[in-house]
Amino acid sequence: MKKLTKKITVLLTAVMCANMFTACGTGKKGTCKAASVIAFLAGDGQSRSVYGIGELVTMELNYKVTSETADATPVNKVTSENAGTPVKAILTIPNVKGIEAKYKDGQDIPSEYNSKKNVTTYVLTANASKDAEIQECVIKFRPNQLGNQTLTLVYDDHVDASYDVNRTIEMVQAYIDEGICEVTDTVDFCW
Repeated sequence: MKKLTKKITVLLTAVMCANMFTACGTGKKGTCKAASVIAFLAGDGQSRSVYGIGELVTMELNYKVTSETADATPVNKVTSENAGTPVKAILTIPNVKGIEAKYKDGQDIPSEYNSKKNVTTYVLTANASKDAEIQECVIKFRPNQLGNQTLTLVYDDHVDASYDVNRTIEMVQAYIDEGICEVTDTVDFCW
């Protein structure tokens, strides 16, 4: 009887472990859904898609991964572990060197720069669940090559490839707009 109990315990443990490593707890890959919004902002806060070489670009990325089968209620109330399925997404930005990347809560997002390919990548994470929260992050970078550059956000196997995102921005030769200046008393105003 002890051997049978031990075998059943081992079998149940194996099934539970296998279920944890499958897509969103369903046993099938690609069963989670994702939503992503990418906005590029210039120094003046205006959204645009054309930037000069060396100009600071602030990219705001909001994404969310949901699953009908994974529950986000805490497993352990002491540690607040989330039962949602962990999902990774790789953000790739060509022809830039990353400056700063943070989640909105202030947590740093590590980047990896490949000098041979001139590409910066970020590994983003989310917990897929029925009531998943939106992950918000801000990434700042400076373009270093002319032309159209396509950024990609690719989710891991938990999310179907149809939810991956491509966004293109154009890098142009930077120029200085000297504007029109006016002197009044002791302050110069340019517009």
